[in-house]
Amino acid sequence: MRSGIYCLLLLAGVTACGDGDNALWGSMDELYALDFERVDIVKQLATLRIEYVKPIKGSDPELPCKLAVNTANLKITDNSDLKTDAFTDKIVTIERVARAGEFPPLESGTVHFGTFEFERGGMVNGEFSILFENGRTLFGNFNGAVEERSE
Repeated sequence: MRSGIYCLLLLAGVTACGDGDNALWGSMDELYALDFERVDIVKQLATLRIEYVKPIKGSDPELPCKLAVNTANLKITDNSDLKTDAFTDKIVTIERVARAGEFPPLESGTVHFGTFEFERGGMVNGEFSILFENGRTLFGNFNGAVEERSE
């Protein structure tokens, strides 16, 4: 059974939206467009924001997906995992910042960090998987340098 799910995830990855190291995919794309142009990895005080950005001409950009991790009371290192309890405790949040609706409530989720250098110019990469209460899924890969913002 597990190998069947893995094969489905690999096939889904072939149709993922984004560039080489950054991607979004899953059954959530049946409800919302998941296309984006870039991923911004932002440090704002103790919060890490992974923003999949879609510029909109003449308007503020949309964020088909924004994952935020409050790192204040966490010890995250390379090869770290955050599990569902981090989502239910609101340490990790996921949202859409777009005109076309919000994500449904979360059932479960995980975030894996392969590299975690949480400082200006540091590299952060990894992946996440989300299962929503309505049975839809969302998967993502992220890779990039950290930019620091005060906003």
